[in-house]
Amino acid sequence: MLKIELSKPARKDTYLYPIAKMLKDVVKTERCMLCGGCVAACPVSAIGIKDYKPTLISTCYVCGICYTHCPRTGLNFDEVEKHVFGRVRSPEDKIGVYSSIAVARAKDPGLNKLGQDGGVITALLKYALDKGYIKGAITTKRINSTSWEPIPFFANSSNIHETAGSVYSVSASNQLLGKIYHEYANFVGCNLCLNSIALVGTPCQIESFRKMQFSDHGKLKITDIVSLTISMFCWGNYHYDKLKEFLESKGYDLSKITKFVIKKGVLAGYDNGKELFAFKISELKDIKMPACNECMDLTGELADISVGGQGVSEGWSFVILRTELGERIFNEAVSAGYLEKGSSEIASKALNEVIESSEKKKAQNKVYIENSQDPLVKLSHRL
Repeated sequence: MLKIELSKPARKDTYLYPIAKMLKDVVKTERCMLCGGCVAACPVSAIGIKDYKPTLISTCYVCGICYTHCPRTGLNFDEVEKHVFGRVRSPEDKIGVYSSIAVARAKDPGLNKLGQDGGVITALLKYALDKGYIKGAITTKRINSTSWEPIPFFANSSNIHETAGSVYSVSASNQLLGKIYHEYANFVGCNLCLNSIALVGTPCQIESFRKMQFSDHGKLKITDIVSLTISMFCWGNYHYDKLKEFLESKGYDLSKITKFVIKKGVLAGYDNGKELFAFKISELKDIKMPACNECMDLTGELADISVGGQGVSEGWSFVILRTELGERIFNEAVSAGYLEKGSSEIASKALNEVIESSEKKKAQNKVYIENSQDPLVKLSHRL
């Protein structure tokens, strides 16, 4: 019997694991956060998404790549941080490794209004696209203007505005990594998308990317197309159908909602600035993704840039700059007039609330992890 040490990013001795083991250990136990990484990693396109779950759609050749690329089969945070930041976090790094913080908003009034918490992510992507840092961005958008159902989307400079605003339902965006790699970057002599794509996602989707990026299992390095990662703050994600059913049971029509916001433990819905409802997150626990119960990351601690509305006033974002590249692009976007930067005093004050919120999420979900009888749960997180 093979001895498996799952605390490392990848092991060659998991080579004989078929998709059935991933489905058994991760999907059937409701630990899958629907990042889409397994869909992207499968070299024979044998995995698809159906009913919010990874599913076998064609013959599995038992390569084990889906299992070893899944962040919920074990993630070595120390090794990832050494690769990304050059060091492992210290006890003082309460929200992960970072070089600086800021408060900002899009300078374009249209983007500011259209985007979430000041449109910072959209403005950053627009600057990166305009200046050639990236040629496209993997992100999420609404399926249409009257629905809040999310779909993975590969955006460019002409349609990046369509991705503005947060959708609090799960979208398997990372699955596009494989599609883009195979369609654009895997041709001999073609480097159209190599190291020129931004990946925007939730903290767990960034964890998924990092697990794939530094895995030594297999030669398929689809993560080579990505040069920049941006994480949104996240308190939890919801099944779209369940969220829709919940709100309709309360008498609300999703087609009338123009914006969702989660702040201070409350999910609020708006119609052109008018608040329609506000529900405590605790009231939504039955429709939240079960996998969110073991997430220890509020801010996206493995990303280049993290952005969220915690600790700041309406229309602004708190920004955590973690890598040299992330800091450079942000500062250039400010200098070029894409972003307006708030005072350092406001940022310092907001930092305290962000740390407090991050610690609160860690404390809540640490209890779930410590009480779990599944050894993979503990191997997938830093306690």
